[in-house]
Amino acid sequence: FRLDVLLPELPDAQDACVRRLTDLTARQPGVSLAHATADGSLCVHFDPAETTLAEVRQRVRAAGAQLSAEYGHVSIALKGALGEDAGRRLEDLLRKEDGVLEVAANVPAARVRVEFQRSKTDPDRLRRAIEEARFSTESPERPAPTAALSRFVTANRELVWSLVAAVLLAAGWSGERFWGWPTSVTIPLYLGAYAFGAWDLASHTVASWRRGAFTFDIDLLMLLAALGAAGLGAWAEGAFLLTLFALAHALEHYAMDRARGAIRALA
Repeated sequence: FRLDVLLPELPDAQDACVRRLTDLTARQPGVSLAHATADGSLCVHFDPAETTLAEVRQRVRAAGAQLSAEYGHVSIALKGALGEDAGRRLEDLLRKEDGVLEVAANVPAARVRVEFQRSKTDPDRLRRAIEEARFSTESPERPAPTAALSRFVTANRELVWSLVAAVLLAAGWSGERFWGWPTSVTIPLYLGAYAFGAWDLASHTVASWRRGAFTFDIDLLMLLAALGAAGLGAWAEGAFLLTLFALAHALEHYAMDRARGAIRALA
């Protein structure tokens, strides 16, 4: 079992949480020995006559989750140089804080690492204690909302484009049906829905042709059906077909990605 998976905040294999994890694991039924290895793993010896590998796996993960919920680790960057005396003062100061279990100041890196009980303190409270002692801390990096949005769009491009197609389709259809918009307004909206709804389908089809792997599949069938609807003047119907198909594809891929992420988290 990888220690960095069981204990995501673990700073190193010498941390006290490793001993806590081995102690909890060794007390499980059927387990004779649990110890950390040099490569950062937890090795568990058990009797298959008393327990199974699946049960051991479940109990080890539960123990890791319990420890992660009870104990936290934070590494706080300090502004400016940190001398040896200042480092010792900072360690003494933080050890007096309620809930702090271990403190280690890294003078060359100007950082302080703290192990704490989550029920008694948190990283923000520790930063305030450091700043009240006249030490300046670097603010923790938080992704800007625009950066988070950009990552979501990049990771879920197909879903975003299908939603844009749905919005354009809804605007064109509503304007045509309820507000009497002319075709000079509605057809460009439908064309936009065509473009966003068909882009992934068309790009995959063209890429297959370029590789010499032409197949008459459902993607090509949907494209031809939408083009046929446009040729007959049924712009809304063709846009609806492409949008619905693209949205179904995107949601399927999104669900599969989430499932794979959940499986990786359990592995």
